[in-house]
Amino acid sequence: MRKVLFFMLAMLFTFIFSCGSSEDSIVGTWKPVEYYFAGEKQDDSYLQKTTLQFLKDGTGETTVNGMKQTGTYTVDGNTVTLKTKYGPITYQLEGDTLKIDNPATKATYKKVK
Repeated sequence: MRKVLFFMLAMLFTFIFSCGSSEDSIVGTWKPVEYYFAGEKQDDSYLQKTTLQFLKDGTGETTVNGMKQTGTYTVDGNTVTLKTKYGPITYQLEGDTLKIDNPATKATYKKVK
């Protein structure tokens, strides 16, 4: 019985420590694979000038069609909030995608590095 209990605890700790947190998985550069602004699908040139970047130090940057906003971000479960001087921007982490869906913008991002 002790061997089984020890094995189960060992497996539990292995599972816990092998899983990264949402905060770890958000760090990096993200590019949109689709982007709608005011209901209109944006073309490839718009997508090429649009990125999200989250650093380990809690800072982030969004560049939309070449215009940058910087701020700090927080992660609460699967919700990522980038706080900029113009207000907060909220994203949802869904597997390997990051999504934004608000009245003006609907976009899906994939991590590139």
